[in-house]
Amino acid sequence: MSEFISGVIGALIGFLGSFLALRLEYKKLFAETVSKSRMKWIDNFRKEFSVFFGTCSYLMNQHISENEELKKDGRQEEENGESKNVKVKNNGGENDSLREQAMLEAREKAMLEAERARVKLLTRLNQDITKQGNEYNKIFSNLLMDIDLSNLPKDGKSNGNSNDFGDIMNQAVKYARKILEPEWARVKKEAKGEEQNV
Repeated sequence: MSEFISGVIGALIGFLGSFLALRLEYKKLFAETVSKSRMKWIDNFRKEFSVFFGTCSYLMNQHISENEELKKDGRQEEENGESKNVKVKNNGGENDSLREQAMLEAREKAMLEAERARVKLLTRLNQDITKQGNEYNKIFSNLLMDIDLSNLPKDGKSNGNSNDFGDIMNQAVKYARKILEPEWARVKKEAKGEEQNV
């Protein structure tokens, strides 16, 4: 009879030990999976953020260089602080037309890339501001939507708005950091095994 009781107790201890080992392994696996997914989210957010604002800067600089080129060619002049196209004798002919077409295509391609990055950023953000930690998401998404890619200011100054592009970009960087910092803190906690909501 004592052998039977010892066998049952041994089986219970073995089962309990296996159960605890599986549970701990599951928590570890869960933490690793969540941590990797969160890190991937952070990396993708950073990438799309840099693509969006880098492309916006490129588009503004391209617009500025296009205006300088037109001025150099004598096809644009300033009038009351605004530029207007002026018809002059075109010595470049077909080469100018091809160059302008290539610049236009590059601009359209850059605008498409920036718009894709903006949409990816917006879809990554939880817009439910009732949840703690999401209050910055709405502000950040509004900043993204305030930028009109087809009408980026020539000199970085907004057209009639109180903010210029540089201010919007600085604000977006500020709020992107506020969004990413808690996520990064969670990754570190999960890596240490401190935060496991299983």
